[in-house]
Amino acid sequence: MASSWLLLASIAFVQLIVVRSGNVVPVLLWSGDASHDLINPLHKTSRSEFEKVLIERVAKTQPPIMVFVKENFCVEEIKYHKESLQQLNKAGSLTYLASVESAISTFENLPNYNITVEDDFETVVDGQLVEVPINDINAIPDVYNVIRESSPNLVIALTGKSCSYSSSERIKRAADDPKADSDSWIVAPDGKILLYAEKKPMLKINGTEYELKTLLSSSIKKLEKNRTEVQMNFASDKLGTVTLVADFNVLNGYVKLVDITYAVENKSDNPIVLKSKTNIEFPTTNFSYHCSNSILFSYVYPDPDKKVLNMIVLNLTDIQVQLNTTVFGDAYDCVGFTTVPIWMGLFVTFILGLIMIWGISMIMDIRTMDRFDDPKGKTITVTAQE
Repeated sequence: MASSWLLLASIAFVQLIVVRSGNVVPVLLWSGDASHDLINPLHKTSRSEFEKVLIERVAKTQPPIMVFVKENFCVEEIKYHKESLQQLNKAGSLTYLASVESAISTFENLPNYNITVEDDFETVVDGQLVEVPINDINAIPDVYNVIRESSPNLVIALTGKSCSYSSSERIKRAADDPKADSDSWIVAPDGKILLYAEKKPMLKINGTEYELKTLLSSSIKKLEKNRTEVQMNFASDKLGTVTLVADFNVLNGYVKLVDITYAVENKSDNPIVLKSKTNIEFPTTNFSYHCSNSILFSYVYPDPDKKVLNMIVLNLTDIQVQLNTTVFGDAYDCVGFTTVPIWMGLFVTFILGLIMIWGISMIMDIRTMDRFDDPKGKTITVTAQE
């Protein structure tokens, strides 16, 4: 039947979701019923529901039933043996149940049926159910063709005892915890400021790098009407507790990160003000500042003993910051208007424009003849002076 073939072909394209092992297996049932059932392949069929399906198929006439049972049978095997199973279209309409509980037990408990387990038989009579252990699904069409000659009303089914690795049953999974990301960190003291970075801050002191691994605490302090400080305490394996104080200045409707003060616990040279060449500035109303590049805050000081310049550099990667909010708004990005792709487009357009202007000037300089020969008149003579 064409409808059975279409249903069987669609099974190969069902997306399967891996779950725990269990007594839940797919069932393929070919019966003489003309009706055609399309059951949701992601639906889990309980034992009582499957029993109702069987009773609707066989309770009235009690036709002979032959159940092919595989030890391990999962939905993936239907796709692998699709061509062989398509040969059973003449057995009747196909009912496909992707996930059935206790399928074998339901077959064995059918009322008014004599249950036998055989792998070598010649015929099946009405009211008889034969379980046939099978290892090769490709052999099912040949067995069916032999038995069908003596039992034309034969109903056949294919199922398994268990599925050891997958099923089409869907299960709920907990959403990923955003806090599980150990590299990113976020500061949100009392909703007055929101500061995020994709990677942990890196300190480079005189060529040696130190990673600030854990954000211990954060607080906000308003010094003046237009000035706010955000203090962040980080833990470092080699430096101990490192304090970073970001100084924000609000002026004329814009927020500017002026500098970051760096200090290490129990050090005499604290604190040190780190400056950045990047202009970190954004509007105060519903806007944030974002930069996917690395922003460097640095301080250079001379070493009187070695007569060299020492440097302290704080590296912040992919940061986003906004004041007086709990959710980031539209971002002012650190990339300027004339980005590299824009410059490339302007350069190519300029070159093509020059070529076009040169071509037009060449076409406009072409001169046509202003004198023509008259075949009946005197021949035009062009002197050397002309």
